[in-house]
Amino acid sequence: MKNLIKLLCFLIIVSCTSKSGSTDSGSESEAAGEISWSEASTVEFMNHCQTLAKSFKEEGHEVYCDCLLTDVSQQFPNYDEVHDFTQSKWLTLIAESDCHDDEWSEDYGSGWDDEAETAFMDGCVSAQLASDSSKKEAETFCDCAFGQIKSMVPNPHLANMILEEEVAAILENCK
Repeated sequence: MKNLIKLLCFLIIVSCTSKSGSTDSGSESEAAGEISWSEASTVEFMNHCQTLAKSFKEEGHEVYCDCLLTDVSQQFPNYDEVHDFTQSKWLTLIAESDCHDDEWSEDYGSGWDDEAETAFMDGCVSAQLASDSSKKEAETFCDCAFGQIKSMVPNPHLANMILEEEVAAILENCK
């Protein structure tokens, strides 16, 4: 889980880095599978990805990063586009990537299931009850919060990556 967080942080850093000097435009005439980003952009992406992937994958991090690079660059041929990604966009790209191996499926599953929803609701209701909410208030708040989080994050293991501003908005919307 911590390793996934590191990868997500890397992707956020890539999306927030300065746009100066990055002028990749992509070409629709390039063959499928080719990377349309400049060599510098590709090297930057790969260096960061491999550094982080090594921390959660003993083997196969090069293959994973090559696959992720191909996926992201095909979906977004203009490297500058990644600078505008929201946190939610990165989480969705990672969760929906075809680059994951069996280890990902075993560790992170395929998304929100009944067990994940129950775990969220139990923890949320307990926290709300501890803050002097009634059981009905706690359940109402947690139902609202769960719905918003589920719509923002495609996988429960990524829910801890929701930004503080997004948490504040959920608190405001669900109170």
